[in-house]
Amino acid sequence: MQVATSRPPETIELDGAFNARIVAWYDDGHPRLIRSSALDHLTQNGIHELTRLGVTTIIDLREPGEESPRQFPGIRTVSVPLYHLSEGAPKTGELASIYRFMLVQRGNELAEAVGTIADNTNGATLVHCSMGKDRTGLVVALALLCMGVPRNSVVDDYATTERSLSSSMRNDILMQIALDAPEEPLRSQTVSMRLTSPASMMSAICCGLESVGGASAYLCSHGLDDVKLGRLKNTARKMRRLSILHCSDIHAGAGEGAKPDVDGLEALDRVASYAHALDLRPDVLVCTGDLIHKDADLYPRVVEGLHGLAQSLDVPLVVVPGNHDDFDEARHLTNGALPSLPYRLRVAGYDFLMLDSSEGDVSESQLVWLRRQLRNPDAQPAVLVLHHSPVPSIMPSLAKVALHNGGKLGEAMDSGVVRLVLAGHYHHAMCGVFRGVPVCVAPSLAYEQEMSVGPEWVSCVPGASFFVEELYEDGELRTTMVPMPPQEPVLFTVRAGSSTHRERRVESK
Repeated sequence: MQVATSRPPETIELDGAFNARIVAWYDDGHPRLIRSSALDHLTQNGIHELTRLGVTTIIDLREPGEESPRQFPGIRTVSVPLYHLSEGAPKTGELASIYRFMLVQRGNELAEAVGTIADNTNGATLVHCSMGKDRTGLVVALALLCMGVPRNSVVDDYATTERSLSSSMRNDILMQIALDAPEEPLRSQTVSMRLTSPASMMSAICCGLESVGGASAYLCSHGLDDVKLGRLKNTARKMRRLSILHCSDIHAGAGEGAKPDVDGLEALDRVASYAHALDLRPDVLVCTGDLIHKDADLYPRVVEGLHGLAQSLDVPLVVVPGNHDDFDEARHLTNGALPSLPYRLRVAGYDFLMLDSSEGDVSESQLVWLRRQLRNPDAQPAVLVLHHSPVPSIMPSLAKVALHNGGKLGEAMDSGVVRLVLAGHYHHAMCGVFRGVPVCVAPSLAYEQEMSVGPEWVSCVPGASFFVEELYEDGELRTTMVPMPPQEPVLFTVRAGSSTHRERRVESK
């Protein structure tokens, strides 16, 4: 079981909030736990930052009636009030007594809040109260201790809050304290309660927790179960939504001579404009083979185009060879810009496993490698990438060009880790299921199959398309084909949301 590593908190800017920082990460480097002040006054830029950070759950620790809680699109907000006092959150008092009250009287609520953090395993959780100091500080400390973060790091994070308060904010708080606690010694106690987060306080809390077996034992005694405790200790993210831009069969050079209308390189150059027009934000760019038609000298141009597209989308690139390709020569001519296969690339919590089927099958050595990858204790949900589909085409003339040893591939896949298979080769779009796993065969960027020519022929016509595959957390898959037609006259253009139907005339009576 992986445990959290000691990594210092990272201060972040949330426009409209303060005291914001990332305090825990997943093992892939994405934020796991964030703390801040209340989000009631978050600006649009602040909301965009929540999205960028991958926040999927917000835990609001405030009492009913404290300010005006907000809901944010696509983010679940969970209210876990800690005090449950008729007068609301304490405005005056001694800092130590506040923590003593929460730990002794509100253990169940603390366990609920930490359990909510544990339940969110596919995104970041943001915890806040009003200032993000005491209630937030205690919940975050308990969660970090359960994650295995060293005690000194927990203490340091707690003490950071006091240093993060601006002078203007301190003055505002002091003015409010003058109204809430005008007399001594209550005034001095309240200043300490509202403005300080001494390391000695969190050290004392940690010592107290250790006397009862630690934070985990304390929370379990108040309702946190072993399953949630295990989730806290595991730093791997749960399978999340995965978006793939999938192109195939570029066939660079196929347009020379007999096929002047075919230009896969030109189509590749156009993919970026379609992706940006559709506001696509893929996690990865995949190309499933046949980079060239015959001319190996075109490999550098194709690979340059693929890398350029990946850079414009700010995503990693996954490439496998097709039956028209010599991948060793491609690697040589591009100075090793393509990986030696088989190869694994981890993207967004998924293992992309690249196989060479350029001879029509997957070699035995690759199958051995695949079994080993899928049975590795560190294995993530997997996406297989190869040129030949294990599912045959509907076209009789293509019936014999599916993967020759699909049965052996299926046997190697029996671990249950594979979530998706990506392929090409057919020059027509197709989706199927193989051994219970979805298979997506992308259309070509060079030319398309003419589907009506009969069983004895293969005929192709100009056309270029690509796929966008979106695999969701629950296993649901949405596949969209994006055609890129030649520049023909546009039939009509209307404003989005309007109708192309003739308007109904309403006669006055």
